[in-house]
Amino acid sequence: MSNVKAPRSLRFEATIGSADDTGYSAAKVSAVASLIAVASFSGAEAQQTNLPPVNVDAPVARPRPVSSKPTSDQVRARNALRRAARRSNQQAQQAPVPFPNAGGLPADRDRYADPAAPYKGDRLQASGKYPEPILNTPKSVTVLTKDVLEDKNATSLKSAILSTAGVTLGTGEGGNAFGDRFFIRGFDARNDIFIDGVRDAGVSVRENFFTEQVEILRGPGSTFAGRGTTGGAINIVTKQATTENSFYNMDTSFGTDRTKRVTLDVNQVISPTLAIRAGGLFQDAGVAGRSYVTDNRDGAFVAGTWKPVDAVKITGNYIHTELTGIPDFGVPYYRPSTASTAGGPFPDFGVNRNNFYGFVNRDFFRTGQDIGTINAEVQVTPDLVISNKIRESRSTQNYIGTLPESPTLAAARHSRAIRSLPTRKAASRSPMCSPTRPKRPTSSTTASASSTQRLPGSNMTMKGPRSISILV
Repeated sequence: MSNVKAPRSLRFEATIGSADDTGYSAAKVSAVASLIAVASFSGAEAQQTNLPPVNVDAPVARPRPVSSKPTSDQVRARNALRRAARRSNQQAQQAPVPFPNAGGLPADRDRYADPAAPYKGDRLQASGKYPEPILNTPKSVTVLTKDVLEDKNATSLKSAILSTAGVTLGTGEGGNAFGDRFFIRGFDARNDIFIDGVRDAGVSVRENFFTEQVEILRGPGSTFAGRGTTGGAINIVTKQATTENSFYNMDTSFGTDRTKRVTLDVNQVISPTLAIRAGGLFQDAGVAGRSYVTDNRDGAFVAGTWKPVDAVKITGNYIHTELTGIPDFGVPYYRPSTASTAGGPFPDFGVNRNNFYGFVNRDFFRTGQDIGTINAEVQVTPDLVISNKIRESRSTQNYIGTLPESPTLAAARHSRAIRSLPTRKAASRSPMCSPTRPKRPTSSTTASASSTQRLPGSNMTMKGPRSISILV
């Protein structure tokens, strides 16, 4: 014990230094040194103590069971049980209505929406290429169900998609002033519009009186829409006949500017295996806040469903729409000074906003569609369905419009008058603005004759050639 030497440390030096500076006694310094020596000895003695050996057994390799991976038959059986469970859940949510004309769910409901929440679409029609519920579909999809379209009072495809996120509307870029032109995620989707899963090649203005729901698929979709679908696609689901129940619906709307709209939707069950559905449209309307502009629409559709056996289903429909009226190209842009580009819309400078800047007796538009479709489905097994769809369609787009440009303000005798640059020859002053630079169709046969035109509602006469255009 006498040979044990305590290690010198900073703590020991600090203790000695503090003892010298503050005048501590030698007894206190000796006690601190003894405690440090005992602690050092106890640690050295603990390191020399022999511990009992510890034996660790090596892991024993146990044989794995031979049939740990399921066989192909087991996988098919498991998948079949899962599909049966999903079908039973769907049948429990949408119980069929007994024939004939018994109570239960309404026969004119949207069959792709949740009956408890009609605003929520559960499935996609999309030509059967998305058989799983939307919840299990790895795709960004927006569904406008039948109830959504009715509550929004969306009478056209453009008005239905106007408030949908990620979809914007074109305004005549590329020289096409009429027709539905949508941009999905910034990409042109004019040629990516489908009706019941079949591409609608014509550029037209589409009505909604025959529409069941609208499906908007975002992102590249070559598996559904083919090559070239970059931003997304739009699928229109049409109304089909049902053998569940007969119903008779009529909707009438009245509004300002002589707006009158009537739609009919009738479904008649002829037998448990055959049903026919028909509808019609009549609209005679102006445009609020614009003079002489009209928006008239007529149309009809008929659809049939025949189920000779449970495994075979044959459907067909025919759609006809015709939209006519006087187009409106808006108001001109006015610049008070030619030295500056500053200006604004003509009504901002005291001109009546209702003024029409076109030829009432010449400008027109007529958009028509005729679509006929026959579809046959054969369910071979619960998991295999063979379908064949045939369609013939025709779309027409005829219009002549006037682009208002270069307006000027001129002082009249008693009131302010508006003068504009005529197309060919000078026109007299008038309280309203005469049209300039009429937009001609790209493909037309034109016959010109010298005549004098008088615009209704003004004292201005327009001398020059009158064009009669017939579009092919």
